[in-house]
Amino acid sequence: MSRTTENSGKTGGLVIEVVGPLVDDRGLMVRTYAEILAGEGLVLRPGAVEQVTGASVDWALRTLLEGHGRHDVLERVPELELRIRREWEGFASSGLLRAAPKAESAWDRVLKSGLPVLLLFGGDPSSVPELLSGLGLPQDPRVEVGGSGPTGLPRSDAISRWLAAADLPAASVRAAVRSPSAALGAGGAGLGEICFIGVPGTVHGMLPVDATVQDLEAFVER
Repeated sequence: MSRTTENSGKTGGLVIEVVGPLVDDRGLMVRTYAEILAGEGLVLRPGAVEQVTGASVDWALRTLLEGHGRHDVLERVPELELRIRREWEGFASSGLLRAAPKAESAWDRVLKSGLPVLLLFGGDPSSVPELLSGLGLPQDPRVEVGGSGPTGLPRSDAISRWLAAADLPAASVRAAVRSPSAALGAGGAGLGEICFIGVPGTVHGMLPVDATVQDLEAFVER
């Protein structure tokens, strides 16, 4: 899906998803959902988790449970969410994660650009600095982490609040995303360009994506 804006070609800020463009999680976060829910006797349909990756954990769990008719487990979502977040926090020090290809050089260029940056992460935003620094990706106090909002990342409210706080026209902001949730959030916020990072999946054609690039470096160079 392509959108043409009067501000195309001018970048006023960047929205970057953490998992995918910056961090290669090797599929661990997706498998965590499947493993935790398998303990509840729920076998997920193929592709179900991929459709909610990038969203807030609470929203993703509720969507998966409701979509599989397991309303009886909904009251235990806070407990399941805590278990998933603890698993993800353990990944940061496990050595199982790695920086995405060319992420180090691209991230350095992003920070040197001085542009406002919003990082999107479905887990606890406070865990992102440790996660990135452990992979050799430096921090900058100007970089904000968030985007989930109370209704999950597919809603654009949190991105729109960041735009307003930074006084940025949505059309001047470019996004680098990997998950359907981040793409939908960026599209709902009306961002000027949305780039999918990596190899497109089965749901890619239904997302508001303007371009597909191999890695974050290619995104930065556009």
